[in-house]
Amino acid sequence: MEILLAPAIFLLTLLLVLARPWGIGIGWSAWLGAGLALVSGLISPEDILYIARLVWDATLAFVFLIFISIILDRAGFFEWFALKAIHMGGGKGMYLFLSLMLPGALISAIFANDGSALMLTPIIYSKIKHLNLPRRHILPYIMGAGFISDTASLPLVISNLTNIITAHYFRISFWEYALYMFLPNLVSLGLSLLVLYLFYRRDLIRTYEKEVVQSLPPGYAIRDGFIFRMGFVVTGLLGLAFLCLELLRIEVPVSVVLGGCALLLALSTFKNKEVRLKEV
Repeated sequence: MEILLAPAIFLLTLLLVLARPWGIGIGWSAWLGAGLALVSGLISPEDILYIARLVWDATLAFVFLIFISIILDRAGFFEWFALKAIHMGGGKGMYLFLSLMLPGALISAIFANDGSALMLTPIIYSKIKHLNLPRRHILPYIMGAGFISDTASLPLVISNLTNIITAHYFRISFWEYALYMFLPNLVSLGLSLLVLYLFYRRDLIRTYEKEVVQSLPPGYAIRDGFIFRMGFVVTGLLGLAFLCLELLRIEVPVSVVLGGCALLLALSTFKNKEVRLKEV
């Protein structure tokens, strides 16, 4: 009976998530599936507690990363990166492609693949439109940004929820994980760029007008200079905190470190009040 019941509940949950009948939220569909699995005896309360112990750190870390990303986004942090990349392209389409993908990989590594995909991709789209390109020439940059967000989310523990769970389960420290994944991430990034180029090479523009770029200086994107600078400070403190904890052999959940960074940024919003905390 369980052999049939488990796939049935899974398929029902998946159908509700995809179809969203009567406007049901994805979260409610997941709750329904979990409730059916519990009531039917497929899982026990002990199973729920085991999973909770396994994923609580990753879940909180994800919440803090998104919180940090939203604050920085409101301050113009990611938009500055996008405009800076367009300027670095120097009017050449191939350079533009690389200058958008590489910062995207960096942002994905630090602010997680979800944060990068959610924040950076729509910003790139909005800025690329200023180049007055046909739709077929815009698509490679948008798809590339989303693709790189996932394939470049290997180097750090905080780059992906799966990384956090894996590091927690196998008790791998932050910098030890970074050392192990440095080469695989480089290979993944290189192959991703190659695949994107081969797939979209006919749609990549050769040149674009520098005059349009000059009308959009990177500084134009910054809405709160203090929080913008704090973004770089917090990024540095994040790496330093994990390094000190590792040298001192102190085990602290990833979410605690990210929570401290989130609190620091939250307090930073009170200086200029350009970013309102209640709107985050």
